Amino acid sequence: MKIPEDIDFETADLFEPFGVALHAVDEANIRPGDVVVVLGCGPIGLYIQQLAKLSGASKVIGVEVSKYRLELAMKIGVADELIDASSTDPVKQIFKLTNGRGADVVIEASGSVIAIKNSLEIAAKNGRIVQVGTASKPVEIDPNIFINKELRFSGIFGRLMFDTWYKVIELVRNKKVNLLQVVTHMMPLERAQEAFELLVRGEAGKILFIP
Repeated sequence: MKIPEDIDFETADLFEPFGVALHAVDEANIRPGDVVVVLGCGPIGLYIQQLAKLSGASKVIGVEVSKYRLELAMKIGVADELIDASSTDPVKQIFKLTNGRGADVVIEASGSVIAIKNSLEIAAKNGRIVQVGTASKPVEIDPNIFINKELRFSGIFGRLMFDTWYKVIELVRNKKVNLLQVVTHMMPLERAQEAFELLVRGEAGKILFIP
């Protein structure tokens, strides 16, 4: 995909993860007034929060276990509520925040087995769930929950060629989104090892390598 001349390389670097988030939000079919829960506050989860707001969500709730990512989400300030799932039961807290109703849309962006199971509990009746994160092992789910709550569950992989790219370019060009918000470090290629170590320790959002 040719990068338009009016978009800088640093922003264009982030088209791939942002494109995943955009594909997920498109699939979720967020409608004005929806309550949206995003499980996972990594870069893609943070982009999903941003796009959910842009799509008309009345409330966006982020859920995360990493203190670093929660602080980054708080700094970006898109989510209306942030839940630390390492110390709080996210299912109970979300029902409290939604007056016992649950979320119209749940987008799972962590790949956590627990989060995937929680997504089914969090969703309101007739809710929509989109799976973005890749689970490290099979997840055991009771299929009756889909019947009893009339849930819609789908998964997305990557982006739609080339529809997603066209939308990303227009959103960036018209300043509807800020892709650089998730970037916490910029490093030369010589510090690549240090960058990967930061990511493994969970002490970075997105890291850009600047030649």
